[in-house]
Amino acid sequence: AYTWTQFAGKKVITYFIIAFLILSSVLTFVQIPSWQNEFTMWDNAAKNYPKQWTALYNRGVQYGKQGNWQEAIIDYSAALEYKPNDKNTLVNRANAYGIKNDFEKSIADYSAALKLDENDASIYYNRALTYYYMKNMKACSYDLQMAIVKGFKPDPRFV
Repeated sequence: AYTWTQFAGKKVITYFIIAFLILSSVLTFVQIPSWQNEFTMWDNAAKNYPKQWTALYNRGVQYGKQGNWQEAIIDYSAALEYKPNDKNTLVNRANAYGIKNDFEKSIADYSAALKLDENDASIYYNRALTYYYMKNMKACSYDLQMAIVKGFKPDPRFV
């Protein structure tokens, strides 16, 4: 608006401003479909910036919310290539593996996350649940006790 008022009498500047506004409007219109929801936004970001960790991680979260665990695992794995020591990505991938009954991979990711933060009681608890489903009661009991010691309050039905 400032430029418009300053150069209102000069046709070249006026045409430039009008062209800029038209171009901005067209580009905005083209971008609108990627703003439909969180998934389309992160999907667009991951496609346009494939090495961006945040886009891959967040798209994985959206796949998980949709129950598409295999795609979530693929995105979490790709995100870990760019940020290999991210606890949240490891835990989310471990959760996805657990839901798919791939317990060995789930345990490996929980264990890697615990190496990054050995005081996170929720990781011990989730790993305890995974050991429970694997029928490894000794490891389950140990992790459950570690979770409790670190302040986690488990479901009374599980204790």
